[in-house]
Amino acid sequence: MVVTGFGAETARDRYVADAESLQPSGFHDLKGKGATDMWLSGIPIERIQALCGHKDKATTEIYARAAGENP
Repeated sequence: MVVTGFGAETARDRYVADAESLQPSGFHDLKGKGATDMWLSGIPIERIQALCGHKDKATTEIYARAAGENP
C-alpha cells in the first residue's frame, strides 16, 4: 500500500516550482559574484583583478560599480 501525505506532495510541488524558476548560471556568474563580494568586503581592486584574471583594471571595476558601494 502506498501512502502519500498531503504535506509531502505540497513540499515536493513547491520544491519543483522553485527549481523551475531558477535562472541558469555558470562560471562567469559565480566569478562575478565572488568579485563583487570581495570588493564589498574591502579587498583591494588590484587583488581582485589578479584573482579574476582581468588584463584591464576597468573590467574589474565593473563589479565594484555594480555593487554600488565603495568600501
